[in-house]
Amino acid sequence: WRLVHASPWVGIFVMAAALALFIAAIKEIGWNALGNGYFFGRPLRNLKGIYRYIKEPIYWSYTVWFFGLGFLTSMKVFFAYSIISVIGLVWFEAWVERPNDAKASGK
Repeated sequence: WRLVHASPWVGIFVMAAALALFIAAIKEIGWNALGNGYFFGRPLRNLKGIYRYIKEPIYWSYTVWFFGLGFLTSMKVFFAYSIISVIGLVWFEAWVERPNDAKASGK
């Protein structure tokens, strides 16, 4: 399950972008958000910083990280994991987080 041509520099660049996205998101919401500290009854985020451009940057940083790992190691399994992660995260956001956010905001 290896790619024909490895692209380690592309992988390093993509993983660095994922790390920058993750750090920008944590800078906006704080470290407490990593352990679902704000999951139930959390305050609504102001649309500032990275959240102005990307809805769930922490989720996307995870996915981009594994995509970069696929380039770095040239293993197709990381690309497959990235696709599965996107599907799972979009499902989780649609069926768990959006209803909870709507309930917390009174919609």
